[in-house]
Amino acid sequence: MYYNILTAELKETAVKTYTGEYAWKYKETKKIIEYLKSCEYIILGGDVLNDMLNYTYDNWYYEVEHESSVIEAIAASASKAVQYLDMYHTKNGDSYYYILVAEKKRYALNL
Repeated sequence: MYYNILTAELKETAVKTYTGEYAWKYKETKKIIEYLKSCEYIILGGDVLNDMLNYTYDNWYYEVEHESSVIEAIAASASKAVQYLDMYHTKNGDSYYYILVAEKKRYALNL
């Protein structure tokens, strides 16, 4: 899990769910995606929570294509996450939180 690499500032922008996961609002989630990308993490997907921090059962996932290079997989996973966030935010507004699922490149490519 990537929580141990987050800066104190990034953690402060999150809320913790009842399961101990970090969730962020739209703008902060996009910053987290860029940070994880810069740390060479692959965004495997994410979940959407409402303003009461309940799961909406809306989500996305990225399936690593093993023929892709590591650099391509990192970029493609971040791009897919941002596209989903932008679409969801445009359609539903700013009342939602997002949980990211990400793994360091060496672990994600073994999936």
